[in-house]
Amino acid sequence: MQTIAQLMDRGTMYQREPSWKALGVTIPDPSKTDVFRALEAAGLANWNVHTEDMFLESGKKVPHRKAIVRGSDNVVLATSGGNYTALQNEEAFGVMQPACEKFGMTIEGAGPLGIGDKVWMLGKLPSEMSVEPVRGDVIATYLLLTSGHNGKTKWRAKPMVMRLICTNGMVMTEALGQFASFTHHSKIKDNLKLVEKIILNLGDVMERTGETFSKFVERKLTFEQTQAYVAEVLGIDEDEVEELADENPVLASRFERIMALADHGTGQEFAPHTLWSAFNGVTEYIDHVRPTEAGTTKGIISANRSAMFGKNAKLKNRALQIATKMVH
Repeated sequence: MQTIAQLMDRGTMYQREPSWKALGVTIPDPSKTDVFRALEAAGLANWNVHTEDMFLESGKKVPHRKAIVRGSDNVVLATSGGNYTALQNEEAFGVMQPACEKFGMTIEGAGPLGIGDKVWMLGKLPSEMSVEPVRGDVIATYLLLTSGHNGKTKWRAKPMVMRLICTNGMVMTEALGQFASFTHHSKIKDNLKLVEKIILNLGDVMERTGETFSKFVERKLTFEQTQAYVAEVLGIDEDEVEELADENPVLASRFERIMALADHGTGQEFAPHTLWSAFNGVTEYIDHVRPTEAGTTKGIISANRSAMFGKNAKLKNRALQIATKMVH
């Protein structure tokens, strides 16, 4: 295994912007943009998604299946079963509008994924809802909404926090309180009305988040304990770390880089050799190092998408859950 000093000497490439900025439209003046202006800017307005019957070439109707069609250009986004209820983008994201009006949430970004079968929007809460687990290390509060026009993707709302010093994105999951998730069935619009009220109470969620992160700061870790934490996050048997380079070079490189970031990553001077620095080593790797390792444009887009919505987002969630169990 290489030492941390050797890893830092060889240099590490970084993507300085948060992952979501590579996946959609960044709103140029968020303070003057509400949900509906953001939909226009991101090309998500007036889609008029609806379902249509499907037919074979012979003219026979396909039973129990519908085509999901975007009316603005007649693109078939997907097919679904008969219980699917179309939810317009204005409805899916309009639940954030009361938060914009009542306490100044700003819309930072939005966009489609794929051919538009998945869509997302990111809102940022006012600075007074930020938390500071250690002086100088500010964590801003966001709300990520995702929806789909494919019969599979649920409507989801998740609080998300971002460490401003290095723009690490940390999606909160069950460890700090899962927010909301609904399938596209006939009652989804009624459910969204309830969510509007929940969004206005995000301050309570963030207060608990700040308390948990403060415990991360207080929990000191030895080098061996940091190794054990990173190994558990990556699903590596702690006893097999030394042999990892021969058996799985890719995973070994990931492990080594995260260990280096846990010790020398951006902002680690705020709380060195702690669970906070180890946790941020994981998120910094996923959000800023992993995309640069991808090499190709397609690979970079895939890595950014994974960091926000896919496998690597789940890895960040896993890092958070494991760390939270260590302090409770």
